[in-house]
Amino acid sequence: DSGVRTLAQDLVRRRERQSPSDVAALARSLRNLGELQLQASEFGPAAASMERSVALREQSAGYDRSVLADDLDLLAQALAQLRRYDEASAASARSFAIREQVGDQSSPAMARTLTARGLVWRWRGDYPHARADLERAVRIRQMIGPRHPETAATLSQLGLVLQLEGRLTEAKDLLERAIGVAEASLRPAHPAIALYLKRLAMPLQELGNLTDARALQERALSIFEQTFAPDAPAIAQQL
Repeated sequence: DSGVRTLAQDLVRRRERQSPSDVAALARSLRNLGELQLQASEFGPAAASMERSVALREQSAGYDRSVLADDLDLLAQALAQLRRYDEASAASARSFAIREQVGDQSSPAMARTLTARGLVWRWRGDYPHARADLERAVRIRQMIGPRHPETAATLSQLGLVLQLEGRLTEAKDLLERAIGVAEASLRPAHPAIALYLKRLAMPLQELGNLTDARALQERALSIFEQTFAPDAPAIAQQL
């Protein structure tokens, strides 16, 4: 929430004052702040924080390239939300190259990078490339944690791309799988479950199953109302 982001901003300022030469610590604080800003849909500040974090990581002697790739994934997502697509694609490409160079081809880290790059492709409207990256990310996730919340998130992203491509039955099946994994791994009223329910309603509606689509939308709204105030921006954004 805003209180946590304020604390993260205060930590960044304190590090800037007290230990400006400790660039690795400042980069970590900026990355934490950028991730919180991204979650809060503050995409401009998130991009600025992540750009600084990336630059500082590269200044550090012997920096961890995998951590740099994590930063680049977050930067790519923020830039894509700002419609700075060429920069987002460049950040994703750098992260992917690092993963391959350090041998992360089948790791959770590579799955994160593929998912981030898939999101950039989707926001650019390049659904075939988005689908290819997300399908590979799903394969990795299923090998290392088939009942993990991140697996549900990746399945949901892939289902959304299939729905955008007009592959409605396949999208429905994947989104049902995402909901099953989420319900098995998250608390019953978790906001992620509401988001997946909302996404499942879309192909059902296009397939003509209006009754089930409406029931899913109502269930999603009920979960959001349990989690947030009824007029919270999160409900307006997601529903």
